[in-house]
Amino acid sequence: MAARDEGRAFVLEPYPDRRMHVIVLDDVSNAAEVSAWVRQPGADFAAVDARMVVGMPQLLAAALCALHAEQRGKLVTHALHSEVVYALSAGKQINEAFRRFGAGESCARIVIVTFDAGAAARLSERILGRRVDPLSLAERFDEAAVRKAYKVTEAELRVASLSDAIVSRIAIQRL
Repeated sequence: MAARDEGRAFVLEPYPDRRMHVIVLDDVSNAAEVSAWVRQPGADFAAVDARMVVGMPQLLAAALCALHAEQRGKLVTHALHSEVVYALSAGKQINEAFRRFGAGESCARIVIVTFDAGAAARLSERILGRRVDPLSLAERFDEAAVRKAYKVTEAELRVASLSDAIVSRIAIQRL
């Protein structure tokens, strides 16, 4: 029997009992189906447009914000996985967050984020695409779109990396 593919798991401090499972897929041929699945009530995963992800620190920051909101009973989107997509956004508009960061019907490169190993294994079988190491996210993102979404200036980039600027925004946006 083949081993279940649960994606790459990350422990999230201060939530040592929670694991964020990440699957990155290139050349996804059934993105419309993935987009429909994630919109179903009770979806147990987030589907993110990989072009908007600079690297794992960005996803980890969003996941921590979502878990913290869940723990406090303050989920804006009312679901943990959709809160991850919302937390990625630099703004407060839920629809805008999903438009910019959610994996749409024509998205060819998708990041799946889930806190359920079973969901990760199930999705890795159902999504048609080529697996990519999550740590390679920093190699292929749309810098212009990311900088525009987060309003990162040249002056900021002289003193910090793009990833640092984004993680800072994610960390402080819901305070």
